[in-house]
Amino acid sequence: MWTHRSYCLAGLLSCILLSGPLSAQSAAFPDAANAGTWPNAYADIRAGQLLESATALLESAQANAAQQALLEALQVIRVNHGLRDHRQIQPLALLIESQFQQGRWDSADDQIAYFQWVNNANQALDFPAYLRGSQTLADLLLEASADPANPQAVRYLVAARNLNWRTITAIEQRLGR
Repeated sequence: MWTHRSYCLAGLLSCILLSGPLSAQSAAFPDAANAGTWPNAYADIRAGQLLESATALLESAQANAAQQALLEALQVIRVNHGLRDHRQIQPLALLIESQFQQGRWDSADDQIAYFQWVNNANQALDFPAYLRGSQTLADLLLEASADPANPQAVRYLVAARNLNWRTITAIEQRLGR
């Protein structure tokens, strides 16, 4: 008795058989065919390339394309180094800045929350990276508070002040008063 699942499997098998030999498919990736491997979409170098591309796109006022490249760079970093890795700070800062420029305050708030989470996770792992991340985030928050188009400028100013106090507290706990 043929079920819906059986028809799907039969269809999939026929697509595979009719798609031609693997050598024809590997022509699309000639370097991979020669090396015996497929291109790695998550190679570390790709994150750097995407970051450079996003920076150029931001400079040419192509914010949407830049944001897509930054999101891809973040994904590559997360896959290779984990969700809490401090390497996400630079692309996150650029992403937040581009969202500020577009007036996408809700999206920026989501990325700021993630930035804070990543940065706080690095407090115990890499204190100097935590301090650099805190400075970057404070600068972003102050930039947003000074934007006349920001409907919640005071909230960003207060957030920057609170972040500075939390950073001072972390320094005191780590290094003493």
